[in-house]
Amino acid sequence: MTVSSNHSMKENAPGKDIFLHAFHHSPCNNLLYIPSTGMVADVNKSFIRLTGYKRRDLVNHPLFDLPVFKNLCEIKKIKENIRDNKEFLNVPGPLLSQSNKEYTVLFSYIPIKGEHDLSLIQVQNITKEVILADSHEALCNRYRNIVSHINTCVVIFQVRDHGEKFIFTDFNRAAEKTENIKKENVIGKDIREVFPGVEKFGLLDVLREVYRTGQPKKHPLTLYQDNRITGWRENYVYKLSEEELLVTYEDRTREKQYEEKLRENEKKFRELADLLPE
Repeated sequence: MTVSSNHSMKENAPGKDIFLHAFHHSPCNNLLYIPSTGMVADVNKSFIRLTGYKRRDLVNHPLFDLPVFKNLCEIKKIKENIRDNKEFLNVPGPLLSQSNKEYTVLFSYIPIKGEHDLSLIQVQNITKEVILADSHEALCNRYRNIVSHINTCVVIFQVRDHGEKFIFTDFNRAAEKTENIKKENVIGKDIREVFPGVEKFGLLDVLREVYRTGQPKKHPLTLYQDNRITGWRENYVYKLSEEELLVTYEDRTREKQYEEKLRENEKKFRELADLLPE
């Protein structure tokens, strides 16, 4: 095999057979590199399966001339450290298969200590993880876009100190408009700091109960007021995760004002009707 050259391990080097067995049968994608010449000394089966190349297409060729590492030259940190024979671990970069499929991988470069002119390059394929992360991020972006533009007020709290503090982590545009306050003036603050009348309002008790039980609960239509703002609110509280609560609510102030006006008009109508002769 290729690593029997003068640039590799001596034939009778202790542990050589153990190392080579581990190298070739490892589930990791391994490559042996000769720093003094810049050549590939050997590749294992996992690396061949990942890239689709045959051993003869990779071994005894300059590392940076190989198509599989075509786009690797763009990663300056990796290229310079390999040429300087400097160890590094888990640096992300591209890997190109024979079918021209690009993988996202983590490169690790480990010089083999001793008299051997060899270094181990390990390649961890993280393409699936990156795709899942991108999908999750896209989903989160869609969620944020929807929440930002719906007419319902949406607030997310992070629960701290076992339910003693409820810290704002999200506050949509509808909530900004309803409460007449900007999101940046709310995020990171406890609910009592932003809405000092919340204890009397009764929502804190509901937040604590939902945090404790995990069961959604409605806080009925109630008048909220403090020195800054007054209005009728109807809240629904849900537990998102161990330390997160979601609150949706509507500003029902105009409805209540309309109801009050209607009651006043009905009262006036009855009073007027009583004055009329039978």
